Amino acid sequence: MIATKMKKSRRTKSSTKKTLADYMEACVDVLDFSGSVLVHRKEKIYLSDGFGKADRENNARNKADTVFRLASISKQFTAMMTMMMVDEGMIKLNDKIGKYLNKVPEKWKGITITNLLTHTAGLPNYTEIPEFVEGQRDPITPGEIYERLKKFPLKFTPGTAAEYNDSGFTILGHILEMVGDKLYGDLLTEHIFEPLSMHRTGYDIWQMIIPNRARGYVRPDKNTIMNAPYIDMSLPHAAGALCSTVEDMYLWDRALKNNTLIPKKLSEIMFKPHRDIYACGWMIDEQLGLKRIQHMGGIDGFQTAILRFPEADACVIVLSNVETSIFSSFGIAEALATILFHEEVEFPRAKK
Repeated sequence: MIATKMKKSRRTKSSTKKTLADYMEACVDVLDFSGSVLVHRKEKIYLSDGFGKADRENNARNKADTVFRLASISKQFTAMMTMMMVDEGMIKLNDKIGKYLNKVPEKWKGITITNLLTHTAGLPNYTEIPEFVEGQRDPITPGEIYERLKKFPLKFTPGTAAEYNDSGFTILGHILEMVGDKLYGDLLTEHIFEPLSMHRTGYDIWQMIIPNRARGYVRPDKNTIMNAPYIDMSLPHAAGALCSTVEDMYLWDRALKNNTLIPKKLSEIMFKPHRDIYACGWMIDEQLGLKRIQHMGGIDGFQTAILRFPEADACVIVLSNVETSIFSSFGIAEALATILFHEEVEFPRAKK
């Protein structure tokens, strides 16, 4: 059990850096946090460091350049690649998916590219269907995922509601591969990662040697930690198969802020909610009265979060290689943002 202790004093800018570091040390000491964190405001880096172990068996610690699976944070890169193809006239947001896919079920024919991007397609979420979960160790193509999904009915009429969904982004990745005539990972490397000098970011293929790659762990209870079960990353594909570092994700945040990859008008579309809080690969809400552009991710052995505050030109990135209910990467990111904006925050404390 974990209790919390409130820090009562307000922080000045000069003490923010120390308070951020103190908070993370408390997360390590009390919650056994393991991962890497980066916090910046107006390009001033307040914290960029690793905590805990990247590989517990070999006693290798996490660092700022440790590579983590991004899980669902990958969706924002899929959305960007889509917008770049829209900018090039290769895809239109109001295109029906039947323009790109064969034998679309009758009830699916109203689904558009925008529906896939904004979780408004009504598709069943394949990561919740037993036949997909039970076969997560086996390689699969996005085309095969599409073919298997077709036998399931829609959950609602496209465009009438929003429900978070991995299926839409995997099908979108399939469409990107067909339009771009390259594998999804190769498309993103060529058009996003290399131009932005994100050299530690890419499709997470287990056979490849990736320097400083973190091993994923699961913690079923406070006293137990073990290696995460294997999942072939072809299953999450464009919905969650990328890996990166907090340093590379900082470069990504800067590119988004400066509209480096797409025109501002397309960026505005990408960050505009369609129903509820869902925009294109992002969620839009508020924290401390500030507009927040955010996403979290979770996959076997990893928990991730990125919080962007465009009005304050600030960003918090938390990548963890432990899947646990003892702490939340998103909750830690929220606390770090609270400290960054000089507000009171609760520190983790062991219950007596």
